[in-house]
Amino acid sequence: MNVIKRIREEHGYTKTQMARCLGICKSYYTMIENGDRPISKKVGLKIHSKFAVPLDDIFLHQEFKYRKHSPTIPKTVKKEKEQGTSG
Repeated sequence: MNVIKRIREEHGYTKTQMARCLGICKSYYTMIENGDRPISKKVGLKIHSKFAVPLDDIFLHQEFKYRKHSPTIPKTVKKEKEQGTSG
């Protein structure tokens, strides 16, 4: 289960309540929980301080998830390599 969703459910919050607690809109919170958007440092630190969750639990889980779903080289990097313009 998603770490952010688990935290929300353990505290009995709805998505709207959690978003308000973190100072973000519900749609942005939902995208984070669904894995469609990464957690910003600001939001991650709020989760850490308000819910006493280790930063590793918040950010490392996210890093591995995004690597898993993004195994290809981004198009801009691939294009630069093809053109021989990368550093």
